[in-house]
Amino acid sequence: MIDVVHRPGTDSSDGSFQFGLDLNEVPVPSRRYIADVGCVVQSRGEVKLIFGQERIGTSSLRSMLIVQMSELGAKQCLQSFVAMSPSLTDIAGTVGVESEKLSVDLVEPDQAVSFAANFVAAAIVGAEACLDFYHASPFALRSVHLSKKLSVEPVVRVDIRLSLLMAMIDELERIESQANVAA
Repeated sequence: MIDVVHRPGTDSSDGSFQFGLDLNEVPVPSRRYIADVGCVVQSRGEVKLIFGQERIGTSSLRSMLIVQMSELGAKQCLQSFVAMSPSLTDIAGTVGVESEKLSVDLVEPDQAVSFAANFVAAAIVGAEACLDFYHASPFALRSVHLSKKLSVEPVVRVDIRLSLLMAMIDELERIESQANVAA
């Protein structure tokens, strides 16, 4: 359980509110995955962050990790990257890294696993990054306004190149801008 901070003035007519939390208080996920490739797919009201490991000597995949997020969870993830200081672009410029192209038409290999997540913590050092994914159940989220605490489960840590992370964030921004145009 971690403490949450209610953000004043964010209550809405439907009873929802915004809160902040410090994921540094949550245990590091024990599952780890090293990503060679990635893509972002939106379908059925969810955003899937897809990570893959390539087989040696070919572009086919040895394994795949799919992190499913609600559109709200993906939006919150994107907002945390947009609010970073220094920005992702500034960090990349300092180390001389440019965004790469995401993979297209990834074929799911025999070894694939999918997890749900609704919170992400990130760390970047040089051209390396890692994403720690966490999940809070609807039960935990429902009671957070009363208890001022949130039960968050560590899901998986993904080690990723900064150039691939930048491409995934760019795609999340594209998806978000399309959602805003449609609304």
